[in-house]
Amino acid sequence: MKHLTLLTLLILSAPFGWGEPPEIDDGQVEVEVYSPPVPIKKTSPRYPHKALSRGVEGWVDLHYMVDPEGNTYDIEIVDSNGDSSLERAALRAAKKYKYKPADLKGESIDAGSSTRINFVLRDQRFLSKNFAPLFKEFQSALREDNKADIKALLSKLDDLEITSLYENAMVQLMNGAYAASIDNSEGVRQAYGKALSLNEDYNFFTEAQSRSLLLALMQAEVATGHIRAALDTWRRLDLVLSNEQLRIKLAAQTAKLQNVLAGNEATSVSGMIAAGYSFAYKLAKPSFALSRVVGRLAEVKLFCEKGRIAFPVTEDVVYKVEKDLGICTLVLVGDPKTTFEIVDGA
Repeated sequence: MKHLTLLTLLILSAPFGWGEPPEIDDGQVEVEVYSPPVPIKKTSPRYPHKALSRGVEGWVDLHYMVDPEGNTYDIEIVDSNGDSSLERAALRAAKKYKYKPADLKGESIDAGSSTRINFVLRDQRFLSKNFAPLFKEFQSALREDNKADIKALLSKLDDLEITSLYENAMVQLMNGAYAASIDNSEGVRQAYGKALSLNEDYNFFTEAQSRSLLLALMQAEVATGHIRAALDTWRRLDLVLSNEQLRIKLAAQTAKLQNVLAGNEATSVSGMIAAGYSFAYKLAKPSFALSRVVGRLAEVKLFCEKGRIAFPVTEDVVYKVEKDLGICTLVLVGDPKTTFEIVDGA
């Protein structure tokens, strides 16, 4: 495999202010701790007339860099409910954000940050007259474990316009429940991750429901090899667990995940581009490669704590990420249903 160092590409592509990498002294590298950007002003977006007239709510997840003056740049849409007018409004708003810049050793530096912008019109637990009966039928089919009916009801969602954030959350619950019924851990990971993300702002679920979803999400992340994501979910779950026996079992599981992070062995993650969107993976190791691509991957985007870059996809090339960049999230962009394997620690 060919090896490339991403630090060089990053320095060439963006005006970073955090200086050169630290020199190595007898094998020891000084650990540098920085303070991330802190929002000062977040301009609320104007609700697009097109979405407003249709009564459509939604969300847009953004990632961007913050320069040493506290301004945002390189703003990217990571995920959304798919409404293009809401996406454009979110991008316009994020361009006006103002931050207290990240700080490293008393010096302002370029650093990554992210946000979710919600577009809300009505009472949060709103189900439309078309969605409500379908959801009720789905619950019945799920109780009876009727997979044929479950799949048929999910297909009917394609003909419905999902208008509220609550409906969006329920759709993710439906997708996750179906994925769990057919042992599709990746489907569970994606669906429950989105459902819980929507729940953070509006508490759609009870505490017991949230715990169950977090537990299912963590196990799906472990099963699919999303190690850092599983540890992040564990930190959330640990705060709300009441079952001590379960806590002990999960703590032992997370200890094994920490050992994987600390070890030298590579891990692999299989992925697929969802319709209209990208695939995100938080890197566990300081290098990665892409292989077994079936379909078309157009671009790799790497969002790090202290840097960002985008570059074309090349199979079986090992990309090395310098530790100075901090923890990085890999985002792959390509055609829907494209499959691939990420070799983490290649």
